[in-house]
Amino acid sequence: MGYIHQMAKEILYPVKKLIYLTAETAERIRAYRFDQRIETDNEAIRRLIEAGLSARKAAKKAKR
Repeated sequence: MGYIHQMAKEILYPVKKLIYLTAETAERIRAYRFDQRIETDNEAIRRLIEAGLSARKAAKKAKR
């Protein structure tokens, strides 16, 4: 029996963080996820974080 050699997969998200959410926040994330048709809660959370960070960066630029 031969061995199958595969290239290692690139890890897209190498850093893991554990966060605690209120039930209300978790529900709001779920609602966002379904409204946007996002496959997982994790992806919805990543997108929300990026949106928040981008908004903060834009607000800082606007203050200058």
